[in-house]
Amino acid sequence: MNRQPNADMERGTGERFCPSERWQRLWQRLPNAFTTTSCLLRERGLDAGLPVEPTVHFAKQLPDGSAFLVAHSGMPDSPERWRESLETELNSTVHLLDPEPEADWLMAFGWKGQQVPRIKWRVRMIPHRRALQMMGGGETQLLETLYALRQFGVVADVSIALRLPETNYALNHLFSLYHADRLEQLERCQKPFVASPIFWDYTELLQAGLIIKAIFSQTDAHAVQRMLDAWRTRQMALPQVPPLDTSPLRRVLQLARVLMPNAQREHEALKRVFGVKEQHVVLVPNAIRPEQFLKANPAPFVERHGLRDFVLCAARIEPNKNQLMLIWALRETGLPLVLAGKEGDSEYAALCRRWAGTKVHFVGELSPEMLASAYAAARVHALPSWSETPGLVNLEAALVGCSLVVGNRGAEQEYLGEWAHVCDPGDVRSIHEAVRQAWDDTDPARREARRQHVLHHYTWQQAAERTAYAYELALAMPDRWLLLPDWNQPQTWLPALQCHLTQQSRATLLLYAGSLNGANPAEAYEQVLNALHQLGVDDETCPDIELTDHLPTGDVRPLLTGGGCDLLLQVQYGARCQPLQQWLNRG
Repeated sequence: MNRQPNADMERGTGERFCPSERWQRLWQRLPNAFTTTSCLLRERGLDAGLPVEPTVHFAKQLPDGSAFLVAHSGMPDSPERWRESLETELNSTVHLLDPEPEADWLMAFGWKGQQVPRIKWRVRMIPHRRALQMMGGGETQLLETLYALRQFGVVADVSIALRLPETNYALNHLFSLYHADRLEQLERCQKPFVASPIFWDYTELLQAGLIIKAIFSQTDAHAVQRMLDAWRTRQMALPQVPPLDTSPLRRVLQLARVLMPNAQREHEALKRVFGVKEQHVVLVPNAIRPEQFLKANPAPFVERHGLRDFVLCAARIEPNKNQLMLIWALRETGLPLVLAGKEGDSEYAALCRRWAGTKVHFVGELSPEMLASAYAAARVHALPSWSETPGLVNLEAALVGCSLVVGNRGAEQEYLGEWAHVCDPGDVRSIHEAVRQAWDDTDPARREARRQHVLHHYTWQQAAERTAYAYELALAMPDRWLLLPDWNQPQTWLPALQCHLTQQSRATLLLYAGSLNGANPAEAYEQVLNALHQLGVDDETCPDIELTDHLPTGDVRPLLTGGGCDLLLQVQYGARCQPLQQWLNRG
C-alpha cells in the first residue's frame, strides 16, 4: 500500500519513525511530491540496524512516476555505490542530498521508473548551510532547477556539508553568496564553479526594520501614525546600520566563471556593490511549476478556515516581507487580510499580532497544495517587500488568478510590468492605494492576460535551459593561472612559463606587471617575448599567455612564488592560492 508523505513511517520493528520537520519540508518541495502517489522511505534506523531489503522491496511496488525520499543513517563508504544500488532496484535516476554537518545522514530522492537516458554532466549544487531549515524561494529554485535539468541530460546532487566527493562532478553550482562558514573549503575545490548569487543589498531593509520595530513598539495608535508620517516625509533620521562586509561575499563571487542572477536589477546590484565586471553573466529567470496552480481549487482552504475573497500575503512573517505596514495600511478598509507563513522573526511577528484587528487572520505556513487553494480563494495577493526577485509567490498567485500588489525595491516590476500594482514599502498610503486598486482589478480579460504573461516567460523549463547554457559556457572556458612575480628574479616566473608551454594546455597563464610588484608592463612584455624566442617558441601560436596590470576578479588560480607579493594574493584569493612548486610538479 501507499502512504501519505506526511504520515509516520513504520519501521521493521513495529516502532514508528516520524521524520524531522526539515525532511518533511524538503519532501513537500520535491517537484510533483504532492501531485503523485508518493512515498517517504527510510533505509536504515538511527541504530543502523534495520536491513535495506524491506524498504527497497516496498519502493519497488510503487507505481511509475511516484516520488521517493530515502535516508541512509551515516555516510556510506561509497555514495556512488549506494546510488547505483538504488537506481538498479528502483529503475530510476537518483539524486543525492548531503545535509548540514550536524546531520549524520545521506539522502536520496528520485521518481520511480524515471531515468535520464544519457547523462551529459553531473553537477554538485551547493546551497547555504541553513537551506534545509529555511526552505524558502532560493531552495525552491534549486530543487525545481535540479528537476528540470534532467530533460537536458544534467543530473545534479545537493551537497551542503561538502561530503559528496568533487571528483564525481563536472562542476559546482553555488546557490547564494552566503557561504562564509566554509569559504576555505570551497576555495580548495578544483572543479569549475557557476553561481546563482540570489543577492540584494539589504542596507535599506536593515534601516527600515529598525524604524518599523521602533514605530510599532509604541502603545498609542496616534503615536504610530505620527511616526509613520514623519518617516514618509523624511523628518525622521535614519538609524545607522553596520556596513555590509563584502570581503567574504566577494571571494565567493571570485569562484564563479559564470554568474546567473535572476534579474538585470540583481546584476546591477552585483556591479554596484562588488564591482563585478569580468565574469560572464547569464540571466536565469525565477519561475514556477504551472500544473500545481492552473487547476487550484478554493474549496480546501475555504472549508478549513471559513474565508473567501480576501487579501492574501503568503510569506514568512519578517521585516523584509513587510506585513506590519500592510496590516496598518488596511486597518480601516474593512478588507480581510490572511497572513500565510511561518514566523521568521518572533519579535516582528508579535508586533504584527499586537496591531492586527479582527480582520487579520494568521493561518501559519501552508502546505503547497493548501497554499494553491488559498490563492484560489483570495482576491488579491499583496507582498509589499523591500526586496524580491520577483517573489515566487507573486508568480504563483498571478497564475491562479489573483491581482497583485508588489514593492518597488526589488525586481518585481522587471518580471511583472503592467500586470502588478506597485507600491512604496515604506509608505502606508502607497500600500493602501495599491491594494485598493488591486481589489478593484477584476477584469477577467486582464486576469487571463496576466496568467499568460507568467506562463510564457517564467517556467522552470526555460530557467533550466538557461542554466544548462551557463554550464556549457563555464566548462568551455580555460583554466586561468595567475603569477605575481619579481621580474628581476627569473626563477619566479620563467619555470612557470616553460611548464605552461610544455603542457600545451587550453589554460591561460596570467603574468602580473604593475604597481603591486613595481614592474613596468612594457619591459615585462619584452622579457617574456625574449624568453619565448630563446626557447624557440612562436609567440603567435603558443599556449595563451597574458600580461595584466590588475588582479582579476573572476575565477583564477593564483600561484605563490615565495616572494613578498604572496601575501597580497592570499588576502585577495584566500585558499585558492597554491605554491608554484606544487603546480610545477602536478604531473
